Amino acid sequence: MLGGPAPTCPRIKKYPQDGSKLKPVQVEAPVVDLWWAGTPEEIDKYVFALTEASGLYVAGRVWRSDDYGRAGSWVDITTALPGALTPEPGADADAAGVMEIVYNEAHPDRLLVLGAAFHNWISTDFGKTFARVETPGRTLGFWMECKVHPTQPDWLLAKVRRMECEESGSATNPWCAFDLFVSQDFAKSWTNLTANSEGAVTSFWDFDWGATLQRNSEDSFPDETIFATAYESAATMKGPKPGWDKDMHFVISSDFFRSAHRKLVSCGNQFELIGSQVFVALPSDCPTHPDGSQRPVQPGASSSSVVLYSSANEGKDFGQVCLPVRDLDLGYNLVKTHDGANAFLIVDHDEEDMISARAPIGNIYAPGYNNTLYTLSMTRNYRRSFITDFGRVEGLPGVYLGNQLHESFRTDPRLAFEKYVQTKVTFDGGARWQDLNQPDSFRFPECNRCASARDLGKCQLHLHGPSSWHDGQDGRPSFYTHDNAPGVIMAVGNTGEYLEQAADAMCTWLSRDGGATWQDVAPYASIYEYGDYGGLLIMTKHETEGPADSLLFSIDQGTCWHEIGLEEAIDVGNIRVEPSAASHMFVVHGKACEKRPEHPTCTHTRTDANPVGKMYIVDFRPVMGTDWRDCSDADYEQWTNGPCLLGRNYTLSRRVHASECFSGRTYKRPVAAAAPCPCTAADVACEYGYEFAGHDCRAILGIDTSQCEALKGYQMSETHRRLVAGDTCAEVSLVIPDTDGRGHGPSAPAGAPSRGHGWTTFFVLLLVLGGGSGLFYAWWMFWASDSAKATLEETTAPVIGVLLSAASWVKDCVLAMAAQITGRQRRADAAEAFFQPLASGDFGLDADEEELGRAPPVLR
Repeated sequence: MLGGPAPTCPRIKKYPQDGSKLKPVQVEAPVVDLWWAGTPEEIDKYVFALTEASGLYVAGRVWRSDDYGRAGSWVDITTALPGALTPEPGADADAAGVMEIVYNEAHPDRLLVLGAAFHNWISTDFGKTFARVETPGRTLGFWMECKVHPTQPDWLLAKVRRMECEESGSATNPWCAFDLFVSQDFAKSWTNLTANSEGAVTSFWDFDWGATLQRNSEDSFPDETIFATAYESAATMKGPKPGWDKDMHFVISSDFFRSAHRKLVSCGNQFELIGSQVFVALPSDCPTHPDGSQRPVQPGASSSSVVLYSSANEGKDFGQVCLPVRDLDLGYNLVKTHDGANAFLIVDHDEEDMISARAPIGNIYAPGYNNTLYTLSMTRNYRRSFITDFGRVEGLPGVYLGNQLHESFRTDPRLAFEKYVQTKVTFDGGARWQDLNQPDSFRFPECNRCASARDLGKCQLHLHGPSSWHDGQDGRPSFYTHDNAPGVIMAVGNTGEYLEQAADAMCTWLSRDGGATWQDVAPYASIYEYGDYGGLLIMTKHETEGPADSLLFSIDQGTCWHEIGLEEAIDVGNIRVEPSAASHMFVVHGKACEKRPEHPTCTHTRTDANPVGKMYIVDFRPVMGTDWRDCSDADYEQWTNGPCLLGRNYTLSRRVHASECFSGRTYKRPVAAAAPCPCTAADVACEYGYEFAGHDCRAILGIDTSQCEALKGYQMSETHRRLVAGDTCAEVSLVIPDTDGRGHGPSAPAGAPSRGHGWTTFFVLLLVLGGGSGLFYAWWMFWASDSAKATLEETTAPVIGVLLSAASWVKDCVLAMAAQITGRQRRADAAEAFFQPLASGDFGLDADEEELGRAPPVLR
């Protein structure tokens, strides 16, 4: 168990078995992104790598492998894209190369390669052959944003910037605007929806397919439905940087804007479709509600602040989202809950005190049951460059990690905010947050940085989050999880009072139980990835730590880390695996490192212009040789948790911890069995306008709950408690006697299931135990052998039963381990959806501005 002595490995092995070292694949520039395509049986057969722009070009080149990325199979196919490397008439001389690859996950045979100038390329045979097609309206592909239809494989939407924007003075030209195009034949031809509208729409901004929304029925609206924010008059257009604008509106069309569109929300500027909900942001000085009635404007509201509305019925009705705060809002990030049905809000507030206003912080709000009533989850959530340090622990419903500024930042005259970051974890959907515990023992002494501070109660573990990963060349890898590796978290950070930025403070950490306990696995910052459904972990030095001349991997969840030798050391930027993390084949990519006496196998010299790109393709079957073993039925166990999380108890199949075997990409996890659990204090959060103070919920000072329209018809409990969003526990009256915990009358009679909004796709496992004996029992039951577990169950079950019945204080006990298996990859990244000022929108940016319209790349 991780809380005790550091696990020891009986034998470290070196691979490949024949004593050779892996040979690198060289490309002309470092890889910036990878895509996989193939049939359902071989989804990772074809691999595409996009490299950085080199020379005078603004875009890169694309390489293709038709053999799972294996060495010797890579071909630069840019030359097979007619005109891709030839500057086109009417475009700048450097407008050549490839920008991006777009494909429909359900039909990966279809690929759209976006060029920088006036042409794109399409393939319907996994990239074996390509045909050249014109960009929509013959606009520059450099400014094109494309979205595939969720169910129609040949339908595409593309937002493009008009060619007027290429003229001098375009930054202030209102005609520097954006058109929306649709293709129904996979980019062979395009229809201009601005022209289709015959003047009813003069420019588009935000857009998405209606089919992205979880529809209430098949005939809710046709596949042609498009949601968009748009200008309806040329006289109101503001050019490429409009800011929050009352003249922009949220609209819907079901026939590609051929007939009159419908205005859903006046002043609607940006929107997100999450689950069955529509979220729309609009300037806070907008004079009307979505229904057209007069809207009272909050004192101090202006076009620089924003408010949020949401709809749970496909945009038919909207209600203003209520947040328990006095400050105005400047921008939002939305992070989906594990089931994808709702979202946490991370709000950048316009704080009144000057120090807080300058600090890179926001508040996290947990979703409510009527889609508009949100409750405070965390204050002072750390953010940097609009990226927030908050994300899901994938596969574990209700478990999240977040970084918070300690209140001490207010007393620092230097305002060095980054020096006060601390990491927190929640196991109950954001209702309560707690510190990350450092291990009781360490593999590497240098990772134990606060032996004396521990006595003062100031020592804990802190982890770098998404804002660090997106921090340019000095960025550190973020905490990383995957839904096909439930319970596994790898991260870079340090022990101490706060998160440190110094290179010598970095260690790599592993949790096998969803963040409840941790172990140091490397005395430096690593980059990491998971494969074989979480049974295979791989890591190596990140480029910020210098060159890597070997890779480390584990097939026993971190007890043993074996070594793979590399023929040439490289600076590693990332390790990637196909999206479902089912494969045993990885791509390690980076660039040639500088040759020095301490790094003799590096190949880059200072006389070279730029380092070339390098890739290592790690296929574990030949690497392992005779040590490779396919798993059999005996290598899996059925495991049932005792306590519950989010109101459910699940039995699931997992690989036996000590089994050193491989499941293979065709492995399918058996469906878990689930049973409801009686409600305990671990299932509750505080109502709107309240926050935890010890075991009780107290009112947040200065919040006038009467101003929230969403409270009309909502029955608030006299206990000031509600159920955690997504919780489906039974017998709500055990913890909330006067409501159902969801804003309605008393809960159902004892023994009947509560009337909740269930999270029905989860395979969940929870250990909620009080006292030392309970905690020991939990970890033992998770890691011990079957025979040892059976013995412990017989002798301690009565004691554990008594502990679990003490629900009045269980809410402050340790919460740990849950598991969810889904077939779809999700990434823990707090930058999923942005509502930020349109003055820094996704197109027409100056060189020093951030791109905010689309989520940036995630750690994959």
